Amino acid sequence: LDNANHLKGQLATALEDAKRRLEDEERKRQSLEIHAHTIEVELESVKVQLEEESEARLDLDRQLIKANGDAAAWKSKYEAECIAHIEEVEEFRRKMQQKITEYEEQLEALLNKCSSLEKQKSRLQSEVEVLIMDLEKATTHAQNLEKRCAQLEKMNIELKSKIDEITILLEASQRDLRQKIHDLQKLQYEYEKV
Repeated sequence: LDNANHLKGQLATALEDAKRRLEDEERKRQSLEIHAHTIEVELESVKVQLEEESEARLDLDRQLIKANGDAAAWKSKYEAECIAHIEEVEEFRRKMQQKITEYEEQLEALLNKCSSLEKQKSRLQSEVEVLIMDLEKATTHAQNLEKRCAQLEKMNIELKSKIDEITILLEASQRDLRQKIHDLQKLQYEYEKV
């Protein structure tokens, strides 16, 4: 009976530990789900930003092409006047070259930014994949713990049933022992009388 009670206590402790580990794993799983969702939101934001930057880059390309076209048109149209107005033409050419340089610098900056955003997107995708794997592992572990808890609860119920049976047998044996002692005392009394 002592062994059974001891085993029952051990199983109850194991059950509580398993439940506690299950709760810890559930909290970890929920935390990973939240983190994964946050990363996905950030990734979506980066995608949107990348699309906006790409559109801005295309717009600058169009502006640059238009500026080059305008410069060529102005050059063709006023080439004859340039001879008479060389200083004015040189100033205009300098301004146009400055604009072209600015557009090229902006385009280069946008290309660098797009490259950086692509790297960031790749890094975030890798983090999401790792988090998804961690989440899958945590979910599997939680499921295993749930199965173990169910097994321990079943064993606990079986042991409780056996302990109840042993208790009933023990009480019956004790009653029988008391009756036999009573009978023995009665026989001794009668023997002493004889």
